[in-house]
Formats: sequence, structure tokens, C-alpha cells
Amino acid sequence: MLLACGGDPPVVSDDAGPADTGGDVDASLDADVGEPACEVRLADEDGGPFDLLSEYCFFRGELADHDPMPGVVLYDVTAPLYSDRSEKKRFFVLPEGETIGFDLTDHWSWPDDSIIVKTFYYPIDRRDPSAGEQILETRLLIKREGNWQAQSYIWDEEQQEAHRNNLGRRVDLSFIDDDGSEVEIDYRIPNQNQCRTCHGQDGDLVPLGPRTFQLTESYAQRPGEPTQLEHFEELGLFDSPLPDPETFPTITHYYDESADLEDRARSYLDANCAHCHNPKGRAASSNLHLGIDITDERKLGVCKFPVAAGSGAGGLTYDIVPGHPEESIMIYRMDSTDAAIKMPELPLTTIDHFGVDLISDWILQMEPTGCN
Repeated sequence: MLLACGGDPPVVSDDAGPADTGGDVDASLDADVGEPACEVRLADEDGGPFDLLSEYCFFRGELADHDPMPGVVLYDVTAPLYSDRSEKKRFFVLPEGETIGFDLTDHWSWPDDSIIVKTFYYPIDRRDPSAGEQILETRLLIKREGNWQAQSYIWDEEQQEAHRNNLGRRVDLSFIDDDGSEVEIDYRIPNQNQCRTCHGQDGDLVPLGPRTFQLTESYAQRPGEPTQLEHFEELGLFDSPLPDPETFPTITHYYDESADLEDRARSYLDANCAHCHNPKGRAASSNLHLGIDITDERKLGVCKFPVAAGSGAGGLTYDIVPGHPEESIMIYRMDSTDAAIKMPELPLTTIDHFGVDLISDWILQMEPTGCN
């Protein structure tokens, strides 16, 4: 499961609780790391975002190490979003004395001044973790006065600091793949408005990753360790005791080839498509709903006419044709980088060939009853 988080960063300590909301930087030295220490801060003196990522004091020591300060909670997800093969490190911070309103199936209720942190990076050589990382951006979702706002921080070439920049950027990069070949990526850092493409729900921004069904495994699926939900409860991060774990909805680690094919495919669609394709998302009007909880085959696209695919349909008739991925619009759009065709629309510039093969295999094993 290291693909989701990239590497093996340290887990937040058990005594880490919600963070302070303010205070000046503490210039004293941290005896453990020999670096200036500071307290986690969630806003500048005017209540707004900082210009530099380091000013939040989320991490101790070298910023690029992402070693979380007390109160900064590390997490990962079971089914990650494909992002042009980038890897991610995920954290969240709560204001002091505040807790999360737990929900079994819907989005959690986060207190004002909560911050969700996600850093995108590439290993320089996927065969050799010691070769280091190329960190590109850190995205924050910050809740202020009941609403989430997005802030982006772009890392400098020296990997020492990340500067706030909500205009977006294109970055040409390369890395060495598992087979020793060089991979070149035209990476797109989205602008602030484009964040709504994925995070927009009924006109509001919402967090996507930290939800109950994505956190029912231990961090990085480490055997014998408590689930992340149990760990968060131990830290006192929820406003009430958790229900019986047997009632938790779950999602499947879709790279696990030993798992059920349909579970893997449905988990992939939930993680990569359902943020738009749901009744409140950007693609709600398509009536193609791809969440893990959907049971109606027609809403999942089986023998369903597209509402407004246009040229994106490629002359095909149905979103999914059972037994025939080559006749399915879903596969046609996933297997394209053409801006008028490709899905997801933003910000990908590459095809997730693993995902295309997985969903194709799922469609292929459906009984080919024909669509009428």
C-alpha cells in the first residue's frame, strides 16, 4: 500500500492531539532534530493562509522530510486516486480542543480551522528509494467559517520550501521506472478554480480522502496494527465513540490481485470517478453514478445511453456493454489523452493503463446479454 503514500514516513505519535490555532514561532532548538522548533499554526495573524508552507510548522526538521509535528495526523487511503503516477503523503490538523463529527457513510463534519494536507511527489528512481524524491506541490484544504477553501504550495527546485501559488503550473519531469526505463511526465498543477472539478459537491468544496470506508485498514496496511479509525479514536479525534467496526462500509485495495475482481473495479471507480459521478458532483446530470454504494446497474453505466458525451462517445452507444469493453464508452474515454474525450477531465495528462485493464477485465467477465 506504499503506492498511496509513497515510502514509509513516521506515524504521528500517540500523544499528538489537535493543534494550537496560533502563537508565535518558537525559536528554541528541538533537541531531537537540532533544528528550530515551532508550534503548529493554522492561520496567519489576519486569519488567512501563509505564503510559505514552512510557516504552518506542520513538520519538524527538514520540511521535505514531512516528519509531522505533534497534532499533525498522518493517514493514507485504501483506494488512492490516480494522479499521473505521482505518489502522495497525507495529513490533517484540527484546531485545539476540537473534534471531528464522525459519519458512517457520508462526509465527516470538520470543525472550522481544520486543515487537510496532501503532498504530491515522484521518486527519482522507483527501484532505489535512497535516490530521493522530487516534490512538486502541497495542496491544503482549509475550513473557514463553515466552508472549505483550497490553497496550493509549489516547491522550489532546492526542495527546501513551498510557496503559495494558486495560478497553476506545468512541470516537465522525468523519473526512472521499476524496469529501469526513463518516464517523462507533463505534470499539471491545477489552479484554484480547477480544484472544484474534483472537490465540488453542490457548489461547495469537500474533502474526498478522509472518509470512513477509506480508513478501515491500518496505516500502510501494516499487519497487527490498529486500523486508522481506531487510532484516531484513541487520539480523541472524534466527537463520539465509534460504532461497531462490523458496521463499517469498506473499500478494496484495487491493486490486490487476490481480491474479488468486481470489488477491485468498483473501488477503482469510486476512488477515481465518483467524486464527479455522484448526485451532488460535477457530472450529476449524466446520471452515471459510480460510488461504491451504488447498486443500480443502469446508474453504473450498464447498457446506459450517455446523456451528453458528444464526440467523447467515439461513435459508441452504451457506457458499458457487458462482455465487451471494446464497445464500452467508459473504456474509450479512460484510454484517451484527448481533452475532448478523456476521463477524468482534469488534470491528468497520462493514461492509467492499470485502471483501463482493470475496468476492461471487469466488463469482460460480465455476462454478455446484449443491450436493447
